Amino acid sequence: MRTCPVCLGRDIPPDGPTPCRVMTVGEGPARDEVKQHRNFAGRSGREFDLHYLPLASLVRSEDVYVTNACRSARPGYENPTPAEARACSLHHLPQELRHCQPELVVLMGGVACSLADVPIDLETDHGYPQHNSLLDGLWEGEVFPTYHPAAGLHEGQMVLQLRQDFANLGLYLKGRLQTPQDEFPAPACRLLAGRHEVDEALYDLQVPPAERSLLEVAIDTESDGERPWCLSFAADYGHGYVVLASDLEGVEALASWLKVYRPLAILHHSLYDIPVLRQMGLEVPRWRDTMVDAYHLADLPQGLKALGWRLLGVRMKSYEDTVLPYSLPVALAYLADADAALRPALTFQHQLKSGPRKGQEEERVLPGADKAAVGTWRKVQKAIREPGSDPWRRWDGWHDHDRDLLVGIMGRGLPRPSIAHVPLEEAISYAALDAIVTLRLHHTLSRRRITL
Repeated sequence: MRTCPVCLGRDIPPDGPTPCRVMTVGEGPARDEVKQHRNFAGRSGREFDLHYLPLASLVRSEDVYVTNACRSARPGYENPTPAEARACSLHHLPQELRHCQPELVVLMGGVACSLADVPIDLETDHGYPQHNSLLDGLWEGEVFPTYHPAAGLHEGQMVLQLRQDFANLGLYLKGRLQTPQDEFPAPACRLLAGRHEVDEALYDLQVPPAERSLLEVAIDTESDGERPWCLSFAADYGHGYVVLASDLEGVEALASWLKVYRPLAILHHSLYDIPVLRQMGLEVPRWRDTMVDAYHLADLPQGLKALGWRLLGVRMKSYEDTVLPYSLPVALAYLADADAALRPALTFQHQLKSGPRKGQEEERVLPGADKAAVGTWRKVQKAIREPGSDPWRRWDGWHDHDRDLLVGIMGRGLPRPSIAHVPLEEAISYAALDAIVTLRLHHTLSRRRITL
């Protein structure tokens, strides 16, 4: 087998039965693996062999083929980057997969999961099988993402999640693993406008004083940069409501209800939501945070989307997947306008006097043009020519004088990713679902606390 370009000639060979039912793919060898010339030979290997595989009723030498995305150690025994792992894997993994013909490929750690063609979010997807393909379709079948066994050595809470993952692996191999199922798959999401519609949505929650201590309402917020854009709330699993921050009457109606009825407000990430609510003029007298509750249970992620899938079977779009497709064209339009504003002051059309393009015109920089302004213009042009790159990362990496110049010309900075760019109907569905899922999580986490 030809050594790949990123390897340093210290290949650590795979081991295990062939063919095999289960193939595990790690990241790359470390110091102990190089010394013993065997994958997973150090502390993480002992955890893998003696602690995690038995939870799946697996014995390494008999049941599992063990390999790595990168066959040789990186300088300083650092983890390979996803690009290095892919480059190395292309030289050995396809042949190993053909030779082993595994029923299931266990991808251990973020680097190994990066080999999958359909992106894997480990926080959300770990511990459950999925149909996927590897290395641009060179292999297709069932993959099982999980954290790297070394994760439990670095962070104690990860041990619980790894244990559950390998227990799930054992259940899956026995045909007994149940994936989460959404019991309320089609909630109604609605935009409320004005005091009357907010009061109407809250009508059933206007209870006598003796019952008010039992009231619960989940509340979530969305911002447009530093300004509140909306809030969403839900009091049952079937309905989620959104009130725009610009709807002063609607916001005031909800604020009055909160003040009078003092419900338990269910929030997810209260450190973010409470300041945004205060900007809108709302106070929550009593509240509970589902992110904190998940953290205290120790075996769960803290992200709302990850919790929604793992506990409720709800597949939710991430904020980035929702916002970026609509925010990127807005950012590129800003850059195009900046280019159009800078160009006339910095360039002129020069007619060529000779050569194969004689008589044609080309754009040139004006003699004596401000060098700093020309440099800014070049950066704007480069950002436009490479639309696949992240314009916000570019903007943040520019010098202050570049950003100040564009703000002075355009009257504002580069528009940031924002839910305000999303079509209203889609934004309402996204925001309202956050509140509904937060309420459902509150009740599910409460039951788990009682069970424990």
